Amino acid sequence: MKKLGVATWNLNARNFETWDRLTQLAPEVDIVLVQEARPPLGSWTLPTGVISSPPFDQYEAHRTPNNWFPSAVVLLNPALRLEPREDLNQASHRGTLAVADVYEGDSYLLTVASAYGMFEPAEGFYGGASELSMKRIIDDLQALVAEGRQPLVLGGDFNVWGQGDAYAPYRAVLDRLTSIGLVDCLYAGVGEPRVPLVGCPCGGGVECNHVRTLRGNRKDDFGVPYQNDYLYASRQLAPQRLLECRVIDSDDVWQYSDHCVVFASFELEPQLASAAPSS
Repeated sequence: MKKLGVATWNLNARNFETWDRLTQLAPEVDIVLVQEARPPLGSWTLPTGVISSPPFDQYEAHRTPNNWFPSAVVLLNPALRLEPREDLNQASHRGTLAVADVYEGDSYLLTVASAYGMFEPAEGFYGGASELSMKRIIDDLQALVAEGRQPLVLGGDFNVWGQGDAYAPYRAVLDRLTSIGLVDCLYAGVGEPRVPLVGCPCGGGVECNHVRTLRGNRKDDFGVPYQNDYLYASRQLAPQRLLECRVIDSDDVWQYSDHCVVFASFELEPQLASAAPSS
């Protein structure tokens, strides 16, 4: 059995201090799916031992069209290696989707994808519509999931939420992820039951099991507690290979970004690591 920890974190375009905190997620976390990421220290060099796909020396080429910072797959475990899957970026906007196959030695483990729901210009929408960007991302990933052979973990800041009377196209994004065969790891019934989220717009009271991953800019109550960040896994992994999924929302994480970390760990069977996607 191989235990693997995967997290997603929107870095809020912060630099070296956030990268220092990110490296502290190891050894529990092997891979971090990052969004709105910028190079640490204003350079192109990541902390020692940290590898990213795409590489940060290609940073400018991977910025999103609206000048937000790109998504990337960050490897913290030196025993693993990444093989980028650029063939899967056909519909997505530049910088919104990073996909890589993960290997241990010559054995394929799984495929991971970091997604950012960029706000695209749309008539009648101030600031744009993130669901359009997420639709493109799902279009790129759908064939991969449909193949059924490759275990996939998808994480990121989708900029959509399904709580309460959520905007219908946001719910449609989450529904489509389920329809193509992905499981929301936070709601897969694994781990300790969660206490109701205070102030959640779902109105579920004691039945609420939502989590907060985003804080607003207000200093008093941080606004409405929305969840914008997710970890999804293909059915080869969740729920049967999912050990836990939780948010890491301690104050020492919140001080580095307006998003917190979502973390999941998986136990991979040998056959999941027995064949590369190209075989």
